[in-house]
Amino acid sequence: MMKQARAAILVLLALTVVCGGLYPAAVTLAARLAFARQAEGSLVRDAGGRVRGSLLIGQAFSGPGYFWPRPSATGGFPYNALASGGSNLGPTNPALFRRAAERAVALRDAGVADPIPPELLLASASGLD
Repeated sequence: MMKQARAAILVLLALTVVCGGLYPAAVTLAARLAFARQAEGSLVRDAGGRVRGSLLIGQAFSGPGYFWPRPSATGGFPYNALASGGSNLGPTNPALFRRAAERAVALRDAGVADPIPPELLLASASGLD
């Protein structure tokens, strides 16, 4: 019995080191070497070198000349990559229907024709796209 417990603990420790440390470090290193820009988040910088956004994260646009992304469910400000998370509103939650109706009114006021795509009414699971 003690021999099996010792073997199990050693296997647990070995797999923790390999799967929790060595493998993630190797994949991160390979990504940074092969795809440096993408591994850093595909950041968009202005002329002064300041980070202004990411090619991978949605941004709030409401002008008629822009592609409108799905609504953001992040807290603080829209499309906040540090606060990724969904709204956690289920299909029977009245707040979900209220938000969708408010977004539909805003889209119609902006000139979006019916039928409005559901993707413009409901936030994604991550709240970022």
